[in-house]
Amino acid sequence: MTSFATDDVIRQMAEALSTRRCPIKTFPQLISLRVTPDGELFEDGAGALSCHAPGHGDLTFALRRSGILKDFRDRGGRVLMMSNVDNLTATLDPAVIGAHLESGAALTAEMAPKEPGDQGGAPARVDGKPQIVESFRFPKDFDQERIPVFNTNTFVLDAEAIDADFPLTWFAVNKTVDDKPAVQFERLVGELTAFLEPAFLRVERHGPDARFQPIKIPEDLHKELPGIVKALEARGSL
Repeated sequence: MTSFATDDVIRQMAEALSTRRCPIKTFPQLISLRVTPDGELFEDGAGALSCHAPGHGDLTFALRRSGILKDFRDRGGRVLMMSNVDNLTATLDPAVIGAHLESGAALTAEMAPKEPGDQGGAPARVDGKPQIVESFRFPKDFDQERIPVFNTNTFVLDAEAIDADFPLTWFAVNKTVDDKPAVQFERLVGELTAFLEPAFLRVERHGPDARFQPIKIPEDLHKELPGIVKALEARGSL
């Protein structure tokens, strides 16, 4: 899934790498407009409207709109995997796919052990139903450290189950654009666990079986590169 800012470059790269045996298809996510804290359309320093990509919660909506999901299902496809582009060790793994199929769940979410400073969604029960709850949605008096794992944003998805519209929540996110406060609305893919039957799979974040080593800034790549190479070599990806 691409954004309006990256679609052209990624599509061209995908077309160059695509083969008959391993075709690569891309599809753009949706586009939204930022607003001011008062609810008016936000204008950037040049007086233009300010576009933004409204979060990875677009996945199922954009995938269906593109026609790729229908084509995949029509060809007999059953299972899809999603991961963040910056998580370089979240590779396609037969063991993970097998665990998903054996669970019988519509969605499997990978969970990694927490380390100091980690923040993010975590598995919890809401009205008795297990699902991913984002950190900002927990009650303020709840000690999130009681949950030893958190969401890596890597999922295995049943193609038939996600071929539907889901009433995902739009979350307001405060931003600063051109030194001015702005608000954008985003959806989060982890909320699919509130509407589908989920399974949660604990994965490693270090060593040859590592599946969570995200790269947020260039310095992270330099720091994590030896571990990433070790993990990818161990599974034959390098």
